Amino acid sequence: MQNTAENTAFEIEVKLLEKAAPVLNRQGLSLSKAISIFLRQVVLQDGLPRNMIRPPLCLEDMTGEELAAELQKGLDDVAAGRTRPAKEVFADMKRKYGI
Repeated sequence: MQNTAENTAFEIEVKLLEKAAPVLNRQGLSLSKAISIFLRQVVLQDGLPRNMIRPPLCLEDMTGEELAAELQKGLDDVAAGRTRPAKEVFADMKRKYGI
C-alpha cells in the first residue's frame, strides 16, 4: 500500500484529544503510543479489542430504549440499597480525576 496523506490521515475530535492526553500521560503514554497500542490490538484480534474497558455512557450515542434501561438500573440500585453518599462519591472523583 502506498503511504499517502489520503490513506494515513484520520480525524479525532480535538476536545477528546485534550481530555485524553493528560489521562494517558499519567500512565506514561503519549497519544501516539496509545493509538499504536490500540491499532496493534485491532490487528492481533482481527477486529476491535474484545477486552476493552467499556467507555462511559454518552447520551448522544444512546437510543431512547438504552437510556430507559440505564435509568431503570439506577432506580433498581436505589430500591436495593446499592447507593453511596454523594459526598463520598464526589471525594472519590476529586481524588481520582481532579474534579
